[in-house]
Amino acid sequence: MFGTTSGDSSYALISTPESVFVWSYITHHSDPVVLTFPVRSREPSLAALVSPNAGSHEPGLVLVKATGEIAYWDAVGAAVAEGLIQRAGVQTTIPLVPDETITYLCNAEPAGFVVATSKGALWDVSTRDSEGRPSLTFVGMTNTGGAWLSGLRSFIGGGHPRTDIVAVKPGIREEHSERRQVFVATKRGSIEKWELARGGVYRLSGQGDVSQQIQDTLRERLSADLSLSIVDIAAVPTQTGAPSNTLIILASTTSHESLAYVIFQASFPEGSQAPRILTGTILPWAPPDYATNRPAATVQPQLYVPSPGRSAFVAYSRGFAVVSLPNNGAGDWAYCDVASFREDYAHLRVIGSGQEDLAYDQTSNRKLRNPGMILVIQGAGVVRVETFDTEIADMRVLTAGTEWVQSKIEQAIFYGVAPENPIDFKPRLDWNWKLHEVESVVTKISTEILTSSMEILIWKC
Repeated sequence: MFGTTSGDSSYALISTPESVFVWSYITHHSDPVVLTFPVRSREPSLAALVSPNAGSHEPGLVLVKATGEIAYWDAVGAAVAEGLIQRAGVQTTIPLVPDETITYLCNAEPAGFVVATSKGALWDVSTRDSEGRPSLTFVGMTNTGGAWLSGLRSFIGGGHPRTDIVAVKPGIREEHSERRQVFVATKRGSIEKWELARGGVYRLSGQGDVSQQIQDTLRERLSADLSLSIVDIAAVPTQTGAPSNTLIILASTTSHESLAYVIFQASFPEGSQAPRILTGTILPWAPPDYATNRPAATVQPQLYVPSPGRSAFVAYSRGFAVVSLPNNGAGDWAYCDVASFREDYAHLRVIGSGQEDLAYDQTSNRKLRNPGMILVIQGAGVVRVETFDTEIADMRVLTAGTEWVQSKIEQAIFYGVAPENPIDFKPRLDWNWKLHEVESVVTKISTEILTSSMEILIWKC
């Protein structure tokens, strides 16, 4: 599990079954100070960073055990000083039924946090009281109507069965609002949109099943006997910072023991009671997984759409995908490419991931970072993958045609020959290259090398 905070001081968090690690990743030191919190629990715990208090650059920390125990510190330094778990700043326990465990922790600040369980229950968790002091309170979230509800009245109203939750993701954070959207997706295709506010106030503002829609969207390109499951979702950032009306959905299809991934763009506007699929496409071949000595490290692919929302990233266990998003459901998925690790680097596995939005310095308007994805790779370290989609403006970068063939061959020439480079640059059958295209490109590259006029289009990672 990986997470970050943004602002004047950025911190990263990695949570493992044994420990929680927090450090500032914008420090100029090559060996930054890492705060290590031992977690004394047999089950993996969920952790998230909390935005710093006013006047402070140090984030807080929320840690949730699978058994329902929650601990909160308003500053990570205080957690270290007090001794994690032994003397928590604030503690409480969510009541669970037998055989129920906590499975998801979603940061929906400034409205609070959402916790999901293996039985499909949702809990709205607040970390501060009405005066801003550290406090842990929780309210059960149920679909009892469209008005703003809170407290026991909403909890008694019953719930909606959702025993196969695969994603709980926040919507776009509004700059001048304390409300936040949260999207909940199930494996079978149900998607819910919740709106949260401070103090345990929430409402269910929309829900619907998209399973039939996503099958109909790609029916002509997929076999009729496929089994389709939702894997992850992400809200697409808006230019104005308003709540997002667009979702990206990652799904998997299984047919005759063959696994493939597909990606969809969906509309879920304000006032709509259900999401609507706009367009979709089949993603390139996903890197195959290998056996691991740590079964607990096995994770589903994770989907990220960092601001400004022009590209999507998918983190697999053995590689990653970069996808350019179509405009307004136009169906033009111009760029879809996958990078995978070489077979002789079987020990490399992505065990955690997160996203970073496009960032500018508010004083100089200088760009600080491109939109990107952070990968925690077992056996290697922490790697950042970024795109330059804001710099190329409206220029179309394609995964088709001779220009793309040339870029892949150039990458293999300049980077594939290095024995220590773990990225696999071998061509794949699904690229379906034509022999005459390859011959033309190879001749062009050879000429450019001899005349020293080559320009290389590459990923930056």
